[in-house]
Amino acid sequence: MKKVVVTLLLIILSFSLSFSQSYGKRFSLDKENNNRNNERLSLEEEKKQQEKDRQQQRLPQQQVLLDRAVNAEKYRVGPGDGFSIIIETGEVLSYTAQVNPSGKLLIPTVGIIDVNKMILDSAVQKAVREIKATYKNSQVNVALMQVRKFKLQISGAVNKPGFYEVTPVTRLDEIIEVCEGFHQFAKDYAIRIKRNDGTIDKINYLKYLRTGDLSANPTFIEGENIRVPYGDVKKRGIMVRGAVEKTGYDLIEAEETIEDYIMRGTNLRDDIELSKIFINRDGKNISVTPDKFHSFQLQPGDKLSFLSERGVAVNGFVQAPGGYNYIPGYTCADYIGLAGGNTVQGDIDRVKVRHINGEVDKGLETKVRPGDVIIVPRTRKNIIFGESSILQIITSVASLYLTYIAATR
Repeated sequence: MKKVVVTLLLIILSFSLSFSQSYGKRFSLDKENNNRNNERLSLEEEKKQQEKDRQQQRLPQQQVLLDRAVNAEKYRVGPGDGFSIIIETGEVLSYTAQVNPSGKLLIPTVGIIDVNKMILDSAVQKAVREIKATYKNSQVNVALMQVRKFKLQISGAVNKPGFYEVTPVTRLDEIIEVCEGFHQFAKDYAIRIKRNDGTIDKINYLKYLRTGDLSANPTFIEGENIRVPYGDVKKRGIMVRGAVEKTGYDLIEAEETIEDYIMRGTNLRDDIELSKIFINRDGKNISVTPDKFHSFQLQPGDKLSFLSERGVAVNGFVQAPGGYNYIPGYTCADYIGLAGGNTVQGDIDRVKVRHINGEVDKGLETKVRPGDVIIVPRTRKNIIFGESSILQIITSVASLYLTYIAATR
């Protein structure tokens, strides 16, 4: 019995020792795993924080459409402009920085520099000098990455005057478009721009419309404003009618010719006919042909009538009869195609074209001129039998014949 008890005690003791060792080992392994997990979580959190910092530091995506590269010798830096800064020493340091509302640029580890209203080239050179003073023998790159936005006022003879959000590369034509164009009595040839230094620029916007001269379509900076003056319709007004987007009064410049007015291009419809323009002046009707457009000067009180280009009518048995714009070189077949083709009842082999001078031509290959009328006639079968099919006709005839036979027996 004593041996049995001793044996049991030895078994329990050995089990206890093995359990304690395995548990201790498992406990130590779990502790080691926990430490590793904590380190991994810490690294992940650090990476997330770094990415968050980079996101916060990153400049917003550039959404400004440029008509050309920014001129570094003319562009003036101001609050909101964003810069990319790369410093190459033993390692590469990359930053993005934005000019603050007071015109200062904060460069990390370097300091604050004043760049407000500086020419871009000068501002970049100043930033490079300051960085190199801190980082000796380094390679430095500073570049404009984001142009700023600010509010600009436009007042006077525009359809929606007020303040509009612009950039230093926004041009006058874009601002005019946003405020829904000029008023009917706007002197768009005498726009006044008050510059930041107090000077006044007088802009002839019509010069830009006629020639594309960008000096008549300028850009702006903070503190400037635009005023479009009203004109006197009695002194400079003409009446415009016909193939124009808006009929009514318009203002003209001194010594403006018909060619000058046409080259504005802002109020003319696509279907305008310029082979002749009619002008009523002091009760007399004047017909002006293109060879006189460059020399015929308009006068206040003139009434201009612009003709619309004659179209082509497609009538008869086509899918979509009606009027169509004249297209040079198109034949009769082309216009029938525009009208959806002939119907089942339409006979394209007998198509006729009635010209504006009264002449009549036949055939699908007939050349069409402005004002012509195309006629697709009904087929002879349709004229005789109408909508009935051959089977219906035979059936009807047979029925009549059988009825006649039955009646005469």
